Amino acid sequence: MSDSFLYHVTYYHHLPAIEEEGLVAAASAGIGGAGYDKSQGVFLTESEGVPFWYMRAEEWAQHRSDDLLEDELAPVVLRVPDDGVLHQDAPGTRDAGASAWVSEEIPPEDIEVWDGEEWVALEDFDVPVDEAFETDEYEGDSWSVLLDDFENPFYPPDEAYE
Repeated sequence: MSDSFLYHVTYYHHLPAIEEEGLVAAASAGIGGAGYDKSQGVFLTESEGVPFWYMRAEEWAQHRSDDLLEDELAPVVLRVPDDGVLHQDAPGTRDAGASAWVSEEIPPEDIEVWDGEEWVALEDFDVPVDEAFETDEYEGDSWSVLLDDFENPFYPPDEAYE
């Protein structure tokens, strides 16, 4: 792996496909909305952009699902070597307030995921999705909410980017 990395925010339920195929352009619905042409490549950001994209992923998950836990819509952060960059992503840079990039497809062996303690290869990632949620009983029903960024094991702390 490179000493310099870029980051990609995705959802937990995408991890099996990413482990098999890597990150590929337009693989699934993303978090960027209509302004982002997902056929361009894979969208990445510098570490300073991760909080913005993580928050955006949480918002999109809550908009798309009535049961985030069941749908495994917990955002996770991936890191990849910063080689293979095609061009700067102007809308992403503007939105996140941090440099954003578009890259070519990224093979699974070049991808690491934050597991709550360290960056690990996708094949070694074994944290259950429910670790990102808090479940409460409410009038006979249970409901789950994403833990805030400071408790969520899939949200890297600042020192993870050093």
